[in-house]
Amino acid sequence: EADIADSPWQDAMLWIRRQPTDVHVLADPGHSWKYGTSVRVSAERDVFLEEVKDSALAIYSRDVAARVVERTKALGDFSTLNAARATDLARRYHLDYLVTTADLPLPLAYRNDQFRIYALTPK
Repeated sequence: EADIADSPWQDAMLWIRRQPTDVHVLADPGHSWKYGTSVRVSAERDVFLEEVKDSALAIYSRDVAARVVERTKALGDFSTLNAARATDLARRYHLDYLVTTADLPLPLAYRNDQFRIYALTPK
């Protein structure tokens, strides 16, 4: 059992964990090394792109490698993600929530001191 320290990231991940198991999350692809844990581990939910793990798995599968390259290109620079691009990605990839530090004109589902979680699809 892992002992993960409380943080705004963990708080956001706990909120996502309380959502239905079939939700898909868009977060900074570097979230695991930036915040200490991944969406997949802390929230137990699928994530659009996790640069470290997905890139590592890509060396074993041509299909995974193609998906990582395609999603990396589709996302672009996460730090410049705006509401229109997030909504487009949500539509194309069936994403439900965006976790970010940015203030965006999207429906706010949850927030804490550092992170905002936006609903990308109507519930």
